[in-house]
This record gives sequence, C-alpha cells and structure tokens, in this order.
Amino acid sequence: MAAAVTEDWAPVIENCDLSSWREALAAALTHTNDEFPYLCESLGARMDPKLAQLCFLCGGNLDKLVGAWMAVHRASSPEKLQVRYGQLKKRTPIYCIQAVQIGKT
Repeated sequence: MAAAVTEDWAPVIENCDLSSWREALAAALTHTNDEFPYLCESLGARMDPKLAQLCFLCGGNLDKLVGAWMAVHRASSPEKLQVRYGQLKKRTPIYCIQAVQIGKT
C-alpha cells in the first residue's frame, strides 16, 4: 500500500517473495512509467533464468534476455540452440502481449 502512495516500487520489487513475482511485475506495469525497465531488470536478476526471461523481455533488456535464454539452454548443441533461438524470435511478440495482459488483470 505504501508503494502506491509514495510511488516508490523499488522496495516492493527488491523484497517481494519470489512466489509472488507475477503480482509484483503486474503492479510495476500498472503503477510505474519511466522506472519500469529498471524494476523489470531488478526483479529478473533475483529469479531463475527461465522465469527471468519474461522480466527482461517486458523491460526491453534484450542483452539480459539473451543471456538468461542462453543460461537455460547452455547444455544444448549448437544445432538445438539455433532451433530454440528461432522459436524465441517467433514467440517474443506473444510473450509481450501476455505480459501486458498480466498487468491488466
């Protein structure tokens, strides 16, 4: 509640229980503007790389997104990585739409 009044969402993102990461991301999406990319990066840095990908995608941090994606698929062969990278490129717009929908619910 304090974050809504003070408009300081960084403590919420930095201290939330990671089992509630979706709610924290939705709150940041709903109640912030310029600081949203920073908050996404901050939340993603606390998470498992597989889940962090959505935070980095929402925040527009493609370098972190690719880094997290590669961490998830590190054990794959180069051929499998190329296929998975193609899948990621194809699905990225879908993930963006889903992220916005999470914030609106």
